[in-house]
Amino acid sequence: MVDAPAVVLAHLNNQAPLTALTGTRIWAETETPPPGYTPADGAAICFSTRGGGLDQEDAVVIPSVQFKVYAGTAYAAGQAYRALFDALHGGRGEGLLHGNLEAPGQALLEPDTLWPYVLCFFEIMVFNEA
Repeated sequence: MVDAPAVVLAHLNNQAPLTALTGTRIWAETETPPPGYTPADGAAICFSTRGGGLDQEDAVVIPSVQFKVYAGTAYAAGQAYRALFDALHGGRGEGLLHGNLEAPGQALLEPDTLWPYVLCFFEIMVFNEA
């Protein structure tokens, strides 16, 4: 089975408008940034799969993916969220067949740190190549 999070990560890391905001601060299969990150470092994205399935021929893996987009202000988090949307919604790339917004971004604050972030969900279709 394909490593869908790795395909999504590679796709996001190849999106210049997005990486202009995040640099290398895009992390797969985690709900929070690694120790040492602060929003003062710049925008960051954490994502994790939360379920999904396969198409009828097992040719496409279709995970539902949660994204948390962090930044120093709610406005900056919203800018990075819009860049994520542009990179994924209807997006195609190496191994990535299609992305579809499931739940639009919602501006929130982390309860422990009060860091602003935008929470959203996408359905991603990834070719199931061995």
